Amino acid sequence: MAASQTVSFWPPSPIIRDLWPHTHMTLPLNDILPPVSFTFRLQS
Repeated sequence: MAASQTVSFWPPSPIIRDLWPHTHMTLPLNDILPPVSFTFRLQS
């Protein structure tokens, strides 16, 4: 399930934010930090 969320957050695009409202506060982190760090944070 965690992997599924990682895939959803993978593309840092405004469209994704619109599709997944609950990622509004996770997307900014993805934009600032590299996808690798963001993915690691999710798994952690």
